[in-house]
Amino acid sequence: MIKKELTDAEIIAQGRAATKREAEERAAGLRASAVWYDHASEYLMMVLTSDRLLGVPVRAIPYLKGLTPAQLGSVTLSPSGGGLHWDDLDIHLSVPGLLLDALGRAEIVREWARTAGHVKSPARAKASRANGAKGGRPRKRTA
Repeated sequence: MIKKELTDAEIIAQGRAATKREAEERAAGLRASAVWYDHASEYLMMVLTSDRLLGVPVRAIPYLKGLTPAQLGSVTLSPSGGGLHWDDLDIHLSVPGLLLDALGRAEIVREWARTAGHVKSPARAKASRANGAKGGRPRKRTA
């Protein structure tokens, strides 16, 4: 496979796009500002950038099963807040991934789809008017 070398302008554009995505994810609370292991509850605790506190039971994270409290307590946060790391154990977890798992991926996808269905834009309004001029949505046929 031949790899195309990126120009300086392309590299700068990718850097700006990544910085923008990171800022959007931080604003949406998809980053952590603090993390620790709570031995009493056996939960991995995170303060999200949305100032919400999230606790995830260690038993729900397959990679962490069987670790000692001391090992679990050695968790560190990546500088961006997007990852949790146990460097000595070579375990790295994504904060957005933990959020998806904690909240239920299917429920999140359903909510995103529901929200997207309520999006109002000039293009959507125009398409709706055009569809209405054709008689609207076809009726479902019953068998």
